[in-house]
Amino acid sequence: MKVIYEGFSKFNGEPAIQFSVLSESISNRLRLNPESIYGRNEIPEEYNRLFHQNLLTITNESNEQFSNYEMHMDETETKTTYYINFFKEDRNGSTRNYVPIPEERLTITLSDLVYSKPLPTEVTIKYKVPKLKK
Repeated sequence: MKVIYEGFSKFNGEPAIQFSVLSESISNRLRLNPESIYGRNEIPEEYNRLFHQNLLTITNESNEQFSNYEMHMDETETKTTYYINFFKEDRNGSTRNYVPIPEERLTITLSDLVYSKPLPTEVTIKYKVPKLKK
């Protein structure tokens, strides 16, 4: 698997940072999760492991973490292209107004990278529904 920075681009007419993840096949997909959406303190403990994989974090020169961005992706057989747009929410948080890419040194970090493969053979899990107590 390779991660390639492709520079600045536009996505839906808005300025974006573009990078791609190349894989051998469609079965080796890497799904990235913006850490701003899945913040470490907001996830219930039982889901902690699931949501703390494949995280994308953006910080500035002062090591302040951005939360005002969103990611879009475009997939082909062996390549997933990601576009990162920055926005400013209106006062009531209902509308996002896209803004230019911040003009400062940004660090984009991909962490806890894992990908999943389909099982080689079908698995059947037998489950018996318990009777309801009255």
